[in-house]
Amino acid sequence: MKLSVGVRNFLLWIFMLLFIVATNTLIYLSSLLDFSDGSQLIFVFSIYLLVYVVFLILLVWAWQSLYRLLALKPLPGQKILVTYELTFDEYEKLKNYLAEIRA
Repeated sequence: MKLSVGVRNFLLWIFMLLFIVATNTLIYLSSLLDFSDGSQLIFVFSIYLLVYVVFLILLVWAWQSLYRLLALKPLPGQKILVTYELTFDEYEKLKNYLAEIRA
């Protein structure tokens, strides 16, 4: 469980950094524009905004696919269901065995 939370937080930090890089790149590119020609400025800003939105959509898609790929699956030992009668000693042995497998 802790590893799953760790993977999620790791991916979250990576994508937050990518979001910040994309935003800073858009701001930097807009600072390079010449504000004297207004008609080209609207066109360039609309292209920048379109590229930015597409980049954010790609980030969301990458987040979902990577999280599905890296999400931890439950161990088969966690799905064992005991359906027959056990003595207390047998139950303790089985419980200790399962604890060793999970560790």
